[in-house]
Amino acid sequence: MAQKSAEWQKNIRTLKKMHAPLSQLLNQIPDSTSRVRCSRSKSGAATMEIEALGRTHVLHSRYDPEKEAKDILGKLSLPNPMLTFFYGFGCGHLVRQFKKVIPADKWGFIVIVEKDLEFLKAAFEFEDFSDLLDDSRVIWLCGLEKERLSLEITQMMRDQGTQLQVYLKAMAIIEHPILCRLENEYYAAFTRSLQYSAQQTIITYGNDPKDSLEGLINILGNLRNIVEKPGLIQAKDRFKGIPGILVSTGPSLDKNIDQLKDAEEKGVIICADSAFKVLLDHGITPHIVATLERVSETIPYVKGINQRIKDEVWLAACPVVLPEFYETYGENSFVVFREFAHFKWLPFKKGTLLTGPSCSNMAFEILEFFGCNPIILVGQDCSFPSTEKTHAQGADEAANWTKRDLPKFTHFQVKGNYQENVLTYGPLYQFLQFFNKDVSEYKGACINATEGGAYILGTEVMTLKEALEKNAAKKIPISKLIREVLSTPKRFEIMDAYGQFSGVIKKTQAYLTRVIQSCKFGVEGIDAFEQEMSKREIKTPEDFLQKMTEEELFKIVRSLATRRAEVLTKDPLFYLFMMHIVQSYVVSKEMEFNELPSLFTDRRKQFLRMIRMHREWFETISQLTNISSETLAKAAAFIENRVDTLRQEVRV
Repeated sequence: MAQKSAEWQKNIRTLKKMHAPLSQLLNQIPDSTSRVRCSRSKSGAATMEIEALGRTHVLHSRYDPEKEAKDILGKLSLPNPMLTFFYGFGCGHLVRQFKKVIPADKWGFIVIVEKDLEFLKAAFEFEDFSDLLDDSRVIWLCGLEKERLSLEITQMMRDQGTQLQVYLKAMAIIEHPILCRLENEYYAAFTRSLQYSAQQTIITYGNDPKDSLEGLINILGNLRNIVEKPGLIQAKDRFKGIPGILVSTGPSLDKNIDQLKDAEEKGVIICADSAFKVLLDHGITPHIVATLERVSETIPYVKGINQRIKDEVWLAACPVVLPEFYETYGENSFVVFREFAHFKWLPFKKGTLLTGPSCSNMAFEILEFFGCNPIILVGQDCSFPSTEKTHAQGADEAANWTKRDLPKFTHFQVKGNYQENVLTYGPLYQFLQFFNKDVSEYKGACINATEGGAYILGTEVMTLKEALEKNAAKKIPISKLIREVLSTPKRFEIMDAYGQFSGVIKKTQAYLTRVIQSCKFGVEGIDAFEQEMSKREIKTPEDFLQKMTEEELFKIVRSLATRRAEVLTKDPLFYLFMMHIVQSYVVSKEMEFNELPSLFTDRRKQFLRMIRMHREWFETISQLTNISSETLAKAAAFIENRVDTLRQEVRV
């Protein structure tokens, strides 16, 4: 075995520390071959030759690659490259020149995209890139399969969180001219996936901020269910080796739903809320029905069902759902927390899942949490044969909901299980991406017995009949096991939980008072600025440009930005309580703040817009904080009344 270069050893040490998965991938690539060669140019900087499409391509100048990279960047318009993607790495000259010519405070993240790991390894064997590899603001998306681009980009955005997402309106793409020409289709697909992921993220944060309060209002409205019902955590790994069967209402369910009758008590059957009545209509009783959405459209899924059935089937609900949903269903439920800050703020251990956007995504993770293996997917199409046939027969409420949604989104094709391509659209595609992620992280076997629909990465495709014959032939007392596992909290545990939460509410109320005061100070600062403009008789844009200096405006903007940062970061309770309420608004506004340099070349106009945006920001945050405080007061009153009732019951 050839001696590894000092450059490679240094690079790989840094990679293991900062980017372990990439280091593992590169170690699997053979050492440099005749397909790629690195050498020194006349200037001493590295250059690279590759063999592709039957000929040799020189990726950098043989004379001065650094000057060449500088010239390429000089021809590009980069007014606001806060989130910059580099397509094709070569010997890294474009990235390094970018870091030289763009000040560190003018960019937020660099993302390096390289399709061919053999090229990347050759560069790492030849040149020391530990400076780039050790920089936490440089992200490496390399060697990704084309089919996984959307999944990996979405995951990257999730991993980096709002620190990266606030720059989604300030993106730039810098292409290596030769590598992008040779792999045009790949990098074009990356751009499409990037645009889609960014668009979906921006849409997520673009909602009316008052909508974000609904989750908190529902959580506190469901307080009795949270405190007094069993939690998912009680079932952790209690069903190891038992099959899990997840049923959704994709149109392919019509083909094999009747076969599920034979699966009762042979595996844990969990269904999406929209599939509950469909199964019951076919004489099939699931063990668990999962629900996640906080909208009234889901209530008909459980309305009018025989009480005997509801007493037998467990409701697995994330308590952001409307309290009316619980009331409609009845008492037989257990609590599932999502990986949201509000559930960390609550002092209760109920079991938390990093669940995707649909109740089917949540149902998959429940089965995984239970320890089920294998997990068999049924009716999980994530697609539709036509806009007239989006769901299984009988799922009328879900179908009508989807048909109202369809005109809002572009329809496109993805790989199918049995067809080359199937039709999907935004929300279903998002569900598909989360299934791709969940299956990739699941340590058991996942069988897709949907018999149609979109292909989910990592699944074994087979018919439901075959899946059940191979994996669910043995009778198991599933219903009995679930009831033994999910025990209701004892009265003293309930009383103690309410007492703990009362303390949390008092502490949070004091914090909210401080936030309101900070926002008040921010608005007063803007009032003072506007009074100063009035004194100087500044009434038109021309007056403004003549009478206000950049230095004056910068001082005001810096003061407001400092006040804004205090609201966002001063207290840990911001992240535990306020962040989820204001997140959609705050991130959306941070995107707009970061976009301003792209919209205005005159910094004075940028600063004036920022001042005006700050007024709206402080007033909106103050309004949301006031509503939150009122909601907490109602929860405190409920706890006081409920505890009194429980005490009276003990006396009786």
